[in-house]
Amino acid sequence: MNTVNNFVTELDTFITSNSECTPDTSQLPVDADYEWIVTESNLPYVPLFIPAQWPMLCGEAQRATYHEHRDNDSSGWSSVCIHGISQSHTDHYQVYDDYKQMSNRNVPYNWTDIDAPYTKFWLQEYFPYDVYHRVRFMKVKPGGYILPHTDGNQYSLNAVNIGIWNPNGCKLVVKDQGTVPFKHTGGVFLFANNFEHAVFNDSDQDRYHMIIHGYPNDYKMTERFRKLVVQGYRSLLPGIH
Repeated sequence: MNTVNNFVTELDTFITSNSECTPDTSQLPVDADYEWIVTESNLPYVPLFIPAQWPMLCGEAQRATYHEHRDNDSSGWSSVCIHGISQSHTDHYQVYDDYKQMSNRNVPYNWTDIDAPYTKFWLQEYFPYDVYHRVRFMKVKPGGYILPHTDGNQYSLNAVNIGIWNPNGCKLVVKDQGTVPFKHTGGVFLFANNFEHAVFNDSDQDRYHMIIHGYPNDYKMTERFRKLVVQGYRSLLPGIH
């Protein structure tokens, strides 16, 4: 019980101390290119303006069967793979004995048998990646949380976090950078997960997100993705519309 109370206190302190901060964009160059943005801008996130039928994505996320995810640093957090080793292999491949000696490019990632036809269609036809590793629906129950943590130690905007259904009162908070401005009903962000961050669902509804790991390989796909990143970056700059 004391451990749980300590976790809640740690989370509350982190959320309270950081949720009202904002990234400092005042000195960022207007003419920054893609490489500089993703490796040197030090922004915690960049929006990607990619349309989707959000109610269809949400319906498929709600119908999925979830698996408990990283319960050592969370409560009420679960996941299911859309693309990966299997639906239930939701963690990094090196966690699993059968795969931990492999390199990432040799891991047998594939579309899983999850019943999510629109999501798979959207990922293959609209999202600007053509190589996918793990792609997961993520659910946080009401009152659920993910404790402050980092997912790497080198700065890079390299993870895609998509808010499919982000109830009012649910926050993804980044240390010294504030709350990621997800819309209630859908939004895509390129996220630097080396920043310390935490999640708290202070609502009475499940929170549904999708996290994508992969990259664009085809030339046209790569150019489209780069343009989206630059567009999203410029939208954060003061006086740029």
